[in-house]
Amino acid sequence: MDDIIQYSHGWLGVKCQSTTNFVLTEGEIFLYEGRGLVSNLDNTDHCMVQRGKCITNTSIVLWSSNDVVSHCLYRRVGSFGAMKYGDHFVINELQVSFIIDKENTIITTNCGSDNPHLM
Repeated sequence: MDDIIQYSHGWLGVKCQSTTNFVLTEGEIFLYEGRGLVSNLDNTDHCMVQRGKCITNTSIVLWSSNDVVSHCLYRRVGSFGAMKYGDHFVINELQVSFIIDKENTIITTNCGSDNPHLM
């Protein structure tokens, strides 16, 4: 690739030069217990792994999400009756409760779920 020549121009006694800087860095991204991304590239904890990209204040982080999406962190254990109280779901048989997160919906068909919601 040929180097592009950039010229510097003076304006009212001030020397100005326009530049464009790109830095390509290779690093690692780790999916932490299915909750968020940890990376040595930038702060990616707010990023969604399925999207394959994350725009931060200082960088754009890209990755291939093919391997990540094909792995499921959960397994089916059965169907259970639940009681709903507002945004809470209680499953007595499993001794668990869930609260629906009103902010985010996961954009994926991961694990065979058609419309999963964050809880």
